[in-house]
Amino acid sequence: MQEVITYSNVLLTVLTGIYVYLTYKISKTNSDLLKEQTRPFVVVKFPLEDNALDIVIENIGLRPAYNVSIKILNLEELKSVIHPHKLNAGDFNKQSDLFQHTFLPPNQIIRDFINFSELILKKENLELPFLKLEISYLDTYKKKYKEEYTISLQSYLYKSKIKQFTDTYFIEEISKQLKEINKTLKAKK
Repeated sequence: MQEVITYSNVLLTVLTGIYVYLTYKISKTNSDLLKEQTRPFVVVKFPLEDNALDIVIENIGLRPAYNVSIKILNLEELKSVIHPHKLNAGDFNKQSDLFQHTFLPPNQIIRDFINFSELILKKENLELPFLKLEISYLDTYKKKYKEEYTISLQSYLYKSKIKQFTDTYFIEEISKQLKEINKTLKAKK
């Protein structure tokens, strides 16, 4: 009988140890999951406004982002596309760090423009390079996040040409319709 009690105590001790270990693992997983769900999440968008690229930075996460930095990774490639005398000497030095901000709270949107984009997007019949960016930021726990974006400048060039065509087309259509209305009014007199 004593042996059964000893074995059951040992078995109970082992099972309790496994239970404690599994509870610890579940608690740690939940803590990591909570940190990940409430972390900052910085997204960047590039809308085309008046033939120039805007940059829209937004923290869609639940916590603030610290030391937000956006850098151009293929700066030399972009420099080769733009005619050198069209830029001030310091423009590209300022632009390699496209954006820096020490604090970006949740749901805040920052909008700016990329001051050399208009020069690139005005190029005719040119193979444009991709714009390669690196976005990095820290969370409350000093964990660093780093993401890379690759944007096709060629697609923006086509978008701007389509918009120009559409605007011109509608103006021509309006002009034709006004002429027809004018003819109709003159014919009724």
